[in-house]
Amino acid sequence: MRRESSTVVVLVGEVGDGLLAGLARYANVSVTRAPAADAEQASQATAVRPGWEPGALAMREAVRRTSTYVIVPDDPLAGVAAGWRAMWDPPAGPGGAAGFEERAADALAAWRDKRFDLPDYYLVTMPAQLDSDHIPTARAVADVIAEALGGLAAALAPPDQWRITLTLGYAEQMIATEIFTPGQAEAVRQRIRRGV
Repeated sequence: MRRESSTVVVLVGEVGDGLLAGLARYANVSVTRAPAADAEQASQATAVRPGWEPGALAMREAVRRTSTYVIVPDDPLAGVAAGWRAMWDPPAGPGGAAGFEERAADALAAWRDKRFDLPDYYLVTMPAQLDSDHIPTARAVADVIAEALGGLAAALAPPDQWRITLTLGYAEQMIATEIFTPGQAEAVRQRIRRGV
């Protein structure tokens, strides 16, 4: 299933039809998606379809293209990414980590069985509105690591003022590029000042 002449790039994040149509206008770029199933086939397959399968079908389609670059908006690791995000969602609890591990193991087994190939590159697109509430805190990371190791999380030292100042400096550079709304920018500043 290896590509010989094309460079395959999977787009992840917010990928709209406008972006895909714009990329497809270039002579050396083609855009491919997983083949659409008919309604009857889709209703039967949805219940048992593994998270990696739509991306795998799109990657198989990408192999058939002869353009220099093939853009694929269907990620074979999308299910793993969804499990990762769910693991950090507070309501998920300990089951979130188990769900992530299950999805990762399923995708790894499928990849090892050569049921799908990975792209040459991943390109992450930024959302129009960045959700700073889902950035894991140091406390959350420490708790997950401790749970995985079967113990209690060590007490985190209070953040050093120099680290807060340094981090605020980097954040202000990002805020200056206007990737955050004013409300998001203030939320980022507050979280850094609190040391989370």
